[in-house]
Amino acid sequence: MNKNKINFGGLYMKLIIKTIFFIFLANILFCFELYKSSYDIMFSKLNIEKSNDILNLFEEGFSRGEKGVNETDKKLGYEMVCGALKRIGELKLTSAKSRIKDLIRKFNVLSGDKKVGFVIDMKKVFNLSVWALGKIANDDDIKFLANFIDPYISNEDYHSDTIYIIILALGDAKGSPTALNLLYDLLKRIKNESLIIEVINSIVKHNKVLSIAKLIDFKEMRSGQFSPNLIKYVNKSIEKLANEGE
Repeated sequence: MNKNKINFGGLYMKLIIKTIFFIFLANILFCFELYKSSYDIMFSKLNIEKSNDILNLFEEGFSRGEKGVNETDKKLGYEMVCGALKRIGELKLTSAKSRIKDLIRKFNVLSGDKKVGFVIDMKKVFNLSVWALGKIANDDDIKFLANFIDPYISNEDYHSDTIYIIILALGDAKGSPTALNLLYDLLKRIKNESLIIEVINSIVKHNKVLSIAKLIDFKEMRSGQFSPNLIKYVNKSIEKLANEGE
């Protein structure tokens, strides 16, 4: 046998896997590209010492979005809200929680105020609000967020971008038992392999040794539904928690 013979089948499979990964990565980058705000350049210059300015601009944007003199004024108001949400999440400004929850209720695509959809993309504001809440959430905040999850999971293919943001938020809410239990539930329900990878990553973020049991259950009960590469990823995640978990 020629030891130097090239295994084209193996190379082809690796190429396919890499292509799928980069397509998924491109989709995520595109997803966040959609969340750019005209006001990002301003908010990026405001640090923690300017937190009051950020919060004031957040409220100003919300007020303009609600009561603007015309559709353009309202849209700019909500664009300011989007820019503020990103900075609030980055700087973990917990005093914005109440208003963020108002936005989640109002901009929930499935049951919110449909009128705002004529002003700005509802999903953009909703997803950014969920992401920001995850950055500053305690367990009670995650219980609030839990009320909005199920309808999106029920239509996973259509709402994959929102589900991705929800998974990130649950992973960021370290120290929340509710967030971790919700991730365990998603591990049983999510069908999309790329989203399952993010569920696993978010579980690992919580860094709990007891999560190993859930990952083993997943591997044993659902391995036939996913690629061998995903199962390898699960094994690496189990190893990481075994070595570093609390």
